[in-house]
Amino acid sequence: MSSSTSSLEKASSREKESGRNIIVTRYATVFVMAAVFVVFAIISERFTATDNLVNLLKQASVMIIVAMGMTTAMAAGEFDLSTGNVASISNVLCAYGMVFLNYSVAQSVLLALVVGIAVGVFNGFMTVKMRIPSIIVTLGMSTVLTGIVYVLTDGKSIYGAKISRSIIDLAQGQLGPISNLTVFAIIFVVFTYLMLNRMIVGRHIYAVGGNMKAANMSGVNTDRIRWMSMILCSAFASVGGILLVGRLSAGVLSAGVAYTMEGISAVFIGMTCIRIGRSNVMGTIVGVFLTYFLINGLTMMGVNTYYQNIVSGFVMIGAVALAASRTELKFFGAT
Repeated sequence: MSSSTSSLEKASSREKESGRNIIVTRYATVFVMAAVFVVFAIISERFTATDNLVNLLKQASVMIIVAMGMTTAMAAGEFDLSTGNVASISNVLCAYGMVFLNYSVAQSVLLALVVGIAVGVFNGFMTVKMRIPSIIVTLGMSTVLTGIVYVLTDGKSIYGAKISRSIIDLAQGQLGPISNLTVFAIIFVVFTYLMLNRMIVGRHIYAVGGNMKAANMSGVNTDRIRWMSMILCSAFASVGGILLVGRLSAGVLSAGVAYTMEGISAVFIGMTCIRIGRSNVMGTIVGVFLTYFLINGLTMMGVNTYYQNIVSGFVMIGAVALAASRTELKFFGAT
C-alpha cells in the first residue's frame, strides 16, 4: 500500500516538474523581455516615463504591422527578404504621387499599395510556379526595388508642401492617450491573430509550414496558401511604408530598409516562445518589444548604435539557443 502511494507521489511530482519545464520553455523569452524592461527602468527613470513609453509604442507600431506580414509568410514556410524594401518603395511612391504627379491622397495611397501587392504577387509566382526558393527570389527583389527607388528619386528624399496634411495628421495624431499608429498596429495584430488561430486558412497556413507534403495529401491547396502568405507579407509592408509618409512627412529612400532584419529578428525571437518552433503573433510582439526595449534603453544610456546592433544580435542568438536547448525548432517546412 505504501509502495503504491509512493509511486503515485513520484508520478505526481514528475507531472508537476514537467509542467514547470513547459512554462519555462514557452515563456522564457517573455521573462527575458520583462527582465530587460526592469533593468532599464532601474538604470534610467526616463525609461518608464509616460511620454517615453507612448513614444516607444509609436515607434514600434509600424514595425509590428510589417512583422505581422512576415509572421504569416514564415508560418507558411516562406522567407521574405524584400519586406523592408517594399515598405521603402511604398513610402516613396506615396510621396511621389502627391508631390510630382499631383495625385490626391487616395490615389497616391492606392498607387503605393498596388505596387506593394504586385511585388508580393511576383514573389509568390516565382516561388510557387517557378519553384525558386523564396529567400532567393526576395533577395533579388530587394535589390531591384532599391534600384527603382533611386531611379525615381535621383537619390534624394521627397519633401514638399504637396504632401497632404491629412496623411500627416492621420499618422501623427492620437486617439486618447495612444497614437493612431498604435491603433493601426492593434487592428493588424487582431486580424493576423484571428486569421492564424481562429480561421481554417490559418490552420492551412500552419499545416503547409509544418509539412507541405502532408498538407497537400490532406487536400490543402499548398500553392495557393504559400502565394497568399507572400502577398499578405508585401501588402502589410506596403501599408507600413504608406504610414511612414505621414510619420516622417516625407518619402525617404531608406525609410523601411531596417524593417527587414528587425522583422526577421522579431519573428525568430517570437518562435522561441508561446508556440515553440512556429512563428506566432504573440511571440512576434514579444520579439518586437524586446528589440525596441533594448534600442530605447541603450539609446538613453548613450550607447553607440553599432554597439546596440551587437547587443541585439546576441540577444536573438541567446533566445533561439534557449528554446533549441529544450525543444526541436521547426523552420520553413521542416518535418
